[in-house]
Amino acid sequence: MGESDAEEMAAATGEEVGIQPDKVLVASTGKIGLFLPMLEVRQGIRIAAAHLASDLETDAEVSRAILTTDTHPKALARSLRISGSEVRLGGIAKGAGMIAPQLATMLSFLTTDVSIAPELLQRLLRDAVDSSFNSITIDGHTSTNDSVIILANGMSGTPEVREGTDDYAVFRSVLGEACRSLADMIVRDGEGASKRIGITVKGARSKADALAVARSIANSPLFKCAVHGESANWGRVISAAGYVGVPVEEEEMSLSIGRCLVFARGNPVPYSADRIKEEMSKTDINFILNLGMGEESITIWTCDLSEEYVRINLH
Repeated sequence: MGESDAEEMAAATGEEVGIQPDKVLVASTGKIGLFLPMLEVRQGIRIAAAHLASDLETDAEVSRAILTTDTHPKALARSLRISGSEVRLGGIAKGAGMIAPQLATMLSFLTTDVSIAPELLQRLLRDAVDSSFNSITIDGHTSTNDSVIILANGMSGTPEVREGTDDYAVFRSVLGEACRSLADMIVRDGEGASKRIGITVKGARSKADALAVARSIANSPLFKCAVHGESANWGRVISAAGYVGVPVEEEEMSLSIGRCLVFARGNPVPYSADRIKEEMSKTDINFILNLGMGEESITIWTCDLSEEYVRINLH
């Protein structure tokens, strides 16, 4: 999509729904280097505008319309109490491959009828995104189209949410949970994925160190293939932690796969073959790596790498 195409889409949408083009947000994904067929896009905008409605059927159509290689829609709705009254928050997302925010081919749109200042809402969204969408990776590949957008129309009629209040704490909690749930849906629906993998790095000197190590492990094709094959090849975790450039001491590190300790203080630890087989056969697998260097920790989520992923991405 070129810049002029984006401007044309905004203008066409604004005309159809009766708003200024600068109030229209444009988002898209697709093959790199291919321009969108604007004739079809213009026609699609007219058709979509004519079918706008406030009902569950329309919501479902929107969540389906944004999918690419996803196998199913990703959507949620939440109800919460603000100043004693009910307000709502909803969200949809798409993403299954080329996911490694920041900047990937993931799209997520959230809406709420709460009343809140744009600047405060932006800060809350950034905090929610850091521990959700920015804490996942499917394949480590990034693009230029990654978007997370929240719109608040204030139509609930409740008092404005202000920082430091009970209403603020409630809204922040629900927004964070919604973002984490949508991000989790993306990981579970990763292209060709059969396993959701949690990677917790503890004992780091800084959050940046913990994140670098966790992403190095999560984006390792060798590691992801081993998990798909249910192989407890812990050496791929330790080596990925070692080559990323973060200062670590092998003698201080320990690694557990679920409940099973497999590596400690620079040496392998004898473990039950039956227990490790049980852990590796799970749909949800957790790796906990303690660097033994500090107090900071972080958790990110990824998925395994399968033959189906390769098939999807042949072209």
